Amino acid sequence: DNAVGPLIEVNGEIWVGTFKGIRIYDGKSFKLKKSYFKNDLSKLADNIITILYLSGKNNLFVGTENGLQKYNFNSKTFNTVPLPVADRSIMDIKEDKEGVI
Repeated sequence: DNAVGPLIEVNGEIWVGTFKGIRIYDGKSFKLKKSYFKNDLSKLADNIITILYLSGKNNLFVGTENGLQKYNFNSKTFNTVPLPVADRSIMDIKEDKEGVI
């Protein structure tokens, strides 16, 4: 798989965005979160991951070809972040001094 940077360390695991989903390395092996399902909003919006971003508040944001999502570590689900623009392809994620994405 082609990795998209940067690699993110989350709770002792390395998360890698790829064009086939998110690969998670636990120190022994890789697991694949490839979970794009059109009608399941708790899954990835798209398997083409364009960027991963861990915020200062320790929230993991996932940019895809089809929108922005925030990962819920407790429920292990993805929540779609509403966007005010028609173009849903996320190429970069920024955070301001107040922690606003």
